[in-house]
Amino acid sequence: ALNRFRILGALIPIGRPQAFLWHGRYAALHGQTRFAEWLFHRSQQAAARYRMPFDEAHAHKALAELAQARGECATAAAERNKARLLFERLGAHWHCAQLSVLDP
Repeated sequence: ALNRFRILGALIPIGRPQAFLWHGRYAALHGQTRFAEWLFHRSQQAAARYRMPFDEAHAHKALAELAQARGECATAAAERNKARLLFERLGAHWHCAQLSVLDP
């Protein structure tokens, strides 16, 4: 399934944020946290480039989760706030509530 996301991202530019995000989640689950962080940043950058705020917010949320797992509380809080601002702007209240669950 991950290969299909890669193909989608290569063929269709608006698929890149999701391809990077899911590849990053896979890497994080397999202990490759530095690579996962790089992929999450790429996801955020691609989403910003193609003006996809919902995907950009999810990338910030993934970066917050990764930073929290590492014990980098300030970075996690900053990424959560970026995600929260984007979700609020979109009216995605459920996603904002999910961010509140991540707050320490």
